[in-house]
Amino acid sequence: MDHGTNAKNMLEGKDVPLLHGYVGVKNRSKQDIIDQISVDEAKEKERAFFTSHKIYVGMDQSLLGISNLVDKCTRILFFHIKRSLPNIIKDIR
Repeated sequence: MDHGTNAKNMLEGKDVPLLHGYVGVKNRSKQDIIDQISVDEAKEKERAFFTSHKIYVGMDQSLLGISNLVDKCTRILFFHIKRSLPNIIKDIR
């Protein structure tokens, strides 16, 4: 995303709803990579972008940022492992 992007409706599931929803992230730009911006610096720039952008500042912040994406993916993976593990153990036995 950049300053001209308006993905609010998509992130809120109004355009194309998904079972687990969306999480908006702002990755490092090509220039950031050339400038060797660290991952921690990139995360801070992403946080600053979402907390200061006129469209995203008023949104539910759980829909924004790589940290929230990691948390969401971890919860989904945990759920699938928890659901699948009894059958895996049964198959092994």
